[in-house]
Amino acid sequence: MADPERSRTRRRVRTLLRVALVLAIAALGLELALRQLLFGDGWLARAGARLREQHLYASAANEDDSWKLRALFAPDRGERPHEFLDARLGWTRATVEPGTYRHAEEALLDGKRPLLIYGDSFAQCATDRKDAFEALLERSELADHYAALNFGVGGYGVDQMYLLLDATLDRYAERDPLVAICILVDEDLDRAILSLRNFPKPRFTLEDDALVLHPPEQQNAAEFVAAHPPGIQSYLWRFLLLGSGLVPERVSWVFLGEQEARTEKRALNARLLRAMHERCVERGLEHFVVLFHGKNALHEIGAYSWREPFLYETLRELGIPFVSSKRYLLEDAAATGRTFADYFQPVGSHYDALGNAVVFRAFLAALRGEFEPEGEYLPSAAPHPRLRR
Repeated sequence: MADPERSRTRRRVRTLLRVALVLAIAALGLELALRQLLFGDGWLARAGARLREQHLYASAANEDDSWKLRALFAPDRGERPHEFLDARLGWTRATVEPGTYRHAEEALLDGKRPLLIYGDSFAQCATDRKDAFEALLERSELADHYAALNFGVGGYGVDQMYLLLDATLDRYAERDPLVAICILVDEDLDRAILSLRNFPKPRFTLEDDALVLHPPEQQNAAEFVAAHPPGIQSYLWRFLLLGSGLVPERVSWVFLGEQEARTEKRALNARLLRAMHERCVERGLEHFVVLFHGKNALHEIGAYSWREPFLYETLRELGIPFVSSKRYLLEDAAATGRTFADYFQPVGSHYDALGNAVVFRAFLAALRGEFEPEGEYLPSAAPHPRLRR
């Protein structure tokens, strides 16, 4: 006679197996349907338009896959090359000649001491030139002594800043330039671990403390994606982690390797900053860092995320003096009653003309030799508006 308990156990196991099979088939069906909506053409493309957002499946701060999807979802599929393509740096800008890296405004130095500005689009300035840092210097009380060559290039991370600095310092070394390395606290550290950011870019890795350069091998994002397809195994799983809003950010970080990415960013950016410092010291050049603050970093009452404390610690260890844009933005907001929105363009994330003018005070302070002191964060700075409220 059969054991009733054993029979019930077998029925439970069979039921669980059936449920698991149904769930697996349903998950597979949803995965296939989602892929059709993401990558299909015609009516599928129209039906899946709202799902074709790369941030729903990958982290733009950590993963090339996010930028690959951005290219695949773009109307041209990433086939457009950068207007100022460069084999070593990835790209430059209109005033920086690819290959030679000669600045188009060299003649404006006219015997003055050069201020060489390196950075991303915040350093380049997303305004007309008349409101950019080089023009603000031309209208300042220091115009008789200094002239700026702006080597800021949109999209650059600390890695590309280093490459451009290394390629241009010798051209101006005999003129005893001042070197300003501008880092956007919000994003620039993240870019160093990417090989694609709208366009293929150079990538460094570390081998026994040595920087090993991997130049870009493709000319546009479409070629990059063809050579390195997205590595996402399940878009449904990624959507659950990132796009659904059901999973807390700190939980999704565990599955997406946030801690490992952060560790790599710390090591790589610390080495890149040291390399820039060494290049300047070898040539006997004065240099400093300007810390820019975008909307997220400026909104933070204290130091922003892990990034700003890391920068403070690293710059102080290296002995690189630095100034903070946040100090001057807080000061201006307290004195005038302006909101932070007044310093940014209505569309996008960049400073407007007013924002550039206020942040330029940080450059003036650096040229006077006034840098952030040791100790607490932004001592004696004006109180943050959120604290005042």
